[in-house]
Amino acid sequence: MSRKPSSRQRFQYLFDNFMSRGTIALIGGLGAVSLLMIFFAAAIVTIGGRILAPEGSDRLTFFEATWVSLMRTLDAGSAYGVHTNPKKSEMRTFAPEDKMIVLAEN
Repeated sequence: MSRKPSSRQRFQYLFDNFMSRGTIALIGGLGAVSLLMIFFAAAIVTIGGRILAPEGSDRLTFFEATWVSLMRTLDAGSAYGVHTNPKKSEMRTFAPEDKMIVLAEN
């Protein structure tokens, strides 16, 4: 008698199969899950902005919300409020006659 596998067993088999495909598949899976989370966050921000934002305020489009969510994902410091030192992060300009290579700044 053949027993049909349960949904849990089927999912375990698919998950184990996916894990056995190697590093490239795992990185691709992580990228896919990250994109799903970014699109989900963008949808929440877009819908929430339309419902909760005061009249006349700027509302983010889905594309803008996706971009903001992606940037927050890539730069974890912005999510935690880490700010750079303005004196160190300001743009430096040099005269053309100054033939200097700036390698690093402390």
